[in-house]
Amino acid sequence: MEEPKTGLISMILGIASIVLGCVGIIPLPIAAIVLANITKNNVGEYTPKAKVGLITGIIGAVICAIACIVYFCFGGLIGLASSGY
Repeated sequence: MEEPKTGLISMILGIASIVLGCVGIIPLPIAAIVLANITKNNVGEYTPKAKVGLITGIIGAVICAIACIVYFCFGGLIGLASSGY
């Protein structure tokens, strides 16, 4: 049986979500996780590429969440400190 393309796309988006997680691009890890689950529903189990996409999507979501928290908690304070207020 041929592996569906959604597993490969999930893996690519998961890796991209780790690389771009510091920027806070939220849709990439969500899309990776969703596509991995779609692959599981179509095939009946996680294919190796879908499993990588799921794991890297979760890691990317955690990195993205940390980046957003740091930005919103400390980004405004750094801006105020540098403006002289």
